[in-house]
Amino acid sequence: MRFGIKKLLMICAAVMATAITAPDVRAQSNLTDPAMCKQYAGFLRSMVNKAIQQNGSCLDWDRGVHDVYQMHYNWCLENPRDSVVGAADHIRNLVIDCTGQAQPVSPLQMSAPAPVYPTPQARWIGDGQYCEAEIRVPYRQEYHSQLLRLTAGSNGFWLITDYYNAGSVADVIVDGRRFTQRWERESDVVQTQIGMDLVQALKQGNSVGIAFDQYMDFPLSGSSAAIDTMLQCAGMRPEPQVSAGQGRVIYGSCKLIVDGVQYINIPSNCPIFMASDGRFQINSDQRGYLGDYFAEISPWGDGTASGHWNGSPGSTHAQALLGEDFRMGSGGCWHNGRATICAAR
Repeated sequence: MRFGIKKLLMICAAVMATAITAPDVRAQSNLTDPAMCKQYAGFLRSMVNKAIQQNGSCLDWDRGVHDVYQMHYNWCLENPRDSVVGAADHIRNLVIDCTGQAQPVSPLQMSAPAPVYPTPQARWIGDGQYCEAEIRVPYRQEYHSQLLRLTAGSNGFWLITDYYNAGSVADVIVDGRRFTQRWERESDVVQTQIGMDLVQALKQGNSVGIAFDQYMDFPLSGSSAAIDTMLQCAGMRPEPQVSAGQGRVIYGSCKLIVDGVQYINIPSNCPIFMASDGRFQINSDQRGYLGDYFAEISPWGDGTASGHWNGSPGSTHAQALLGEDFRMGSGGCWHNGRATICAAR
């Protein structure tokens, strides 16, 4: 079969267009730019310069620990965005090791978009025999944080991953909240001991990342049930028992409207948990009963409040933000442009 030159050119153009659409869009989203590289180079120059003045042995050209602005800037322009974000955190961790002092957080963690990864076919699993909760991300190579495991026992809580090039200090970041952790190698994994505050954040969050020399992230969908299984195995309550000094339960009317849809409308005998710090939850007594839907108001003390709800029936945490601009109205109702949360005797 023969084609004319015009038709061949049209076929070639169509093939090229098909080849560059989706991959090229993804590649474009991971490019650096001069503004980002100025931030990167300026951050490292300032931090490393102070470290070298304090301890000259901090200078390490092979691992990028130097204060030459132009070298950092040029390297940034030649590398993908997620590699640059990871490098800034890695050099920061090396400076922490060298100086023994805390260092400022990289501004790139605030300004850079999250790395683009394939949708992980992964889920959290709770092990009631060995008191563990874990997730495996199959698209990653082995020893590139394919595994994230949480264990509970008599020696506390430990977070474990199989990353091959972990530094001794790396932040664990849950929905933007940072926990600076010291890591130690144990055979082919690295591990860090964590507190209950991070355990609760892992239960309630949407995603967690670890800022090694590359930023490795994991979804937290399903983590709550898996961690509850781990806690029960270890003989711990999945939720802390609320004492009388922390709050009280009253019963009255409650209502929740989100985006014009009424999810709760209980005219009487609705459990309302009143915390000692001013927070309250509707349709929950914080002791055993939890309605299909429930919501929480947390006053800021200036006449406004933040509001959260559980978002889907059966979800056990009010982790979905409804806004931070709620204001008190009449009838015990708090309102913002999106939702109404009411509680009254």
